[in-house]
Amino acid sequence: MTDQNDKYSERRELIVAGWDPSDVEGRVVWQSPANGYWYPQDLALQLAREQAGNNVSKGQGGGTS
Repeated sequence: MTDQNDKYSERRELIVAGWDPSDVEGRVVWQSPANGYWYPQDLALQLAREQAGNNVSKGQGGGTS
């Protein structure tokens, strides 16, 4: 039951962020409000959180000089 609740909360999070869901060949994909591209839910959620400034890993890995 927890996995299903997580998916519903993730779905709500994407909808609130302005993402548009669509069913394509039996899978739900999400259209980005920023660029109009379509993404699978896991990637859409990651991008939505980054756009909202909730990305905890921001700033890591860019240590070239």
